Amino acid sequence: MPRTRRRDPHKERHWRQLLEQWRRSGLSVRAFCAARGLSEQSLYWWRRELAARDRRPAAAPAPLPHFVPVHVRR
Repeated sequence: MPRTRRRDPHKERHWRQLLEQWRRSGLSVRAFCAARGLSEQSLYWWRRELAARDRRPAAAPAPLPHFVPVHVRR
C-alpha cells in the first residue's frame, strides 16, 4: 500500500506567506531567495504544489458512522 504523507498546515501556511511576500516584493525569485536564504528550487516547488492543491476540490469530511439496533436471539 502506498504511503501517504500528512500535510503540515504550519509549513503550508509559512510557504503561502512567503510566496505572497515574493509576489508583492517585485523581486525576481533569485533575488528574493538570496535575500532570505531560501532555495530557489524550494520556492518553485512550493509555488507549483500550492497551485495544484488550490485546483483540487476540498476533500469531503468522513461520513459519520451509522448505528443500527441489534437483537440477539437464543
